[in-house]
This record gives sequence, C-alpha cells and structure tokens, in this order.
Amino acid sequence: MKYSRQRRKTFVEIVNFINGRDVPRLILSAAVSGASDGSHFADDGSPYGRAPASIGIGAALLGLFLAASSVSVVLGLWTIAKVTRILIEKIQRPKYYPQERSRRARLARDRRRVRDRFTLSNCPKPKELLAQYEKAKSGAREALRFGSMLCDLEAFCDNSLLRNVNGEIVGRNPGMKGWIRDNCPELLPHYKNAMRYKGLAEKFRQVSGAADPLPAAALLAEDAGEALKPLCGDRSRKITVRMKKRNGPRDGKTSSAAYALEAEELEAAWRAARKILAECEGDDRLRCGKNNKERGEVARLERIIEERLCAMPEGALLMARWRVGVTVLGNRGKESA
Repeated sequence: MKYSRQRRKTFVEIVNFINGRDVPRLILSAAVSGASDGSHFADDGSPYGRAPASIGIGAALLGLFLAASSVSVVLGLWTIAKVTRILIEKIQRPKYYPQERSRRARLARDRRRVRDRFTLSNCPKPKELLAQYEKAKSGAREALRFGSMLCDLEAFCDNSLLRNVNGEIVGRNPGMKGWIRDNCPELLPHYKNAMRYKGLAEKFRQVSGAADPLPAAALLAEDAGEALKPLCGDRSRKITVRMKKRNGPRDGKTSSAAYALEAEELEAAWRAARKILAECEGDDRLRCGKNNKERGEVARLERIIEERLCAMPEGALLMARWRVGVTVLGNRGKESA
C-alpha cells in the first residue's frame, strides 16, 4: 500500500516515539504506581468518580492504539504489542530485585574488598599517568588503558587497614591516593574522575573473565599474544608474582602470590574483551548530535559493561580459581613485572 510523503513522515515519527519507550514507560509507570498504592484517577464524590488504575492502563493503550491506527492498522497492532511487552516486563521485574541486589553486591564486594593486588605490569610513572589521563578523554580504549594503569599502581601501594590495640579498624594506610598526592599532585584534583576510569577498567576485566595478575590493558591488544605473554609459549604455567610496596608503613616490603594460568582461560578472556570493544566501537547511536565520538564510546562501554554484569551468573568470576597460593607478607624476593 502506498502512502503519501507526509503520511510516511508521520509513520516514522510514531515508530521512533513508541520505540523510544520513554513516554510509554512514563504512562505505564504512573498507571502501575496508582494501581499498587490503591489510588484512583478520578474521585469527585460521584458514583462514577472512583475508577481503578487498571482503567488508566487500558486508556493509555487505547489512546496509543487509536493514534497509531490513524496512520496504519499494522502500526496500531504493533504499538499494542510493544507497550504490552513493556508492561509485562515492569510487572515481572520486581520478582528479581532481591536476587539482583544480592548478585550486584557480591560483584561490588569482590572489586572493593581490601586485599593485596598483583599485576604483571610495572609501576606507572607520574608523567605516564598524566599523559594517559589526557588521552583517556579520547575514546574507550584509552580510558581503559588509563584505568588499567591505576589498577597497576594500586598493586604497588599500601592500602591495608589500620587497627588499634583492640583490633578495631580505625583507618587505612595512604594507598594509591597518598601516592598520587606525593608523586603526582597534578592528578589529585581529578581524582574522582580518575577513579571512574579505574572502576571501568576493573569491571571490564571482570566481565571479560580475567583477574589478577593479568592487567586490563593486556586485553586491549589486537591479538591474543599480549594476554598469553605470561605463559612464555606454554599452555599452562604456575607463576609467582612479587610486589614491592612504594609507600606506607610497608614501604620497601614485598608481598607475593602464586597463580596457575591456563592458555584457554586467557584466550577466552581476550575474546570476550574483543566482543565488548567491537560492540562499543561499532555502535553509532551515541555519535550523533552534540555527543562526539569519543564521549559516546565511553558512555556506550559503561552501559555494555553494566548490562553484562547484570547477566553474570553466580560463580562466574575466576578470581578464586586463578589463585593457587596465598599472599605472603615480608621482605622476600625482588620486584618483578
């Protein structure tokens, strides 16, 4: 069936409007909220003044259907199916809230818990950090490289807990922020934004299936060689990583941990990282209008990572499986990359 030019334009506008989901969600949210708290759309004291909120949902659906049907009957039916699916998702989602909160809290605890971190990279230098911070604004890969450098820096800093004579926690050693304050004060005013990039790199590595001591930057290589570098050509290898602290009460002391690395796991992590980057860089929706390409990539990457974190099942992390030794404190061994 042929449509006039004006009608085709209207058709496109309606499809974009409904497919955007914002206005339909707003209408349905108001209706569902009214239904859940027992409120009514009209209450003027008359016998017909008290209408249940479900009538509001029906009115919203009917209004959208009539508006879309004025352009095309098929569009009207598609509108009903679209909004109905949104409504079903909204009704069913609260059933998963407790499980979702528990899973997200578990992932966050794993990222934030106080422990010695280990990396195969060298401790970044102040000038390198500042230079990479400027590059971090230019795209997703550069942002991840800067975040990875901060993760590497954390492994060399002493952020252990401070306890009093009764064993109660009273503070924490200066850690990474103290190192930046002493060695790279130019970055300190941007500390909050820098931590955003660090968190992005940690989540990126987490959803890729990697863990210490593999740095997030190793997952950005064009081939798997960088990720497989710790194996030195073998398919599996046990390594011991030693980190010499650069500040705090443990300055100059070394902590160490043993790891068992498998080529299949490293390759799988690299492939997963490549898929995430391809999905991020291949999306053009955030590159139009006032949003430039670079800021769009970082925003898109953040959204993709959050979506994948939400989909990660229990036991998906490899942190415990990679670790075959325990951290040993003391001044043993030498610093190794």
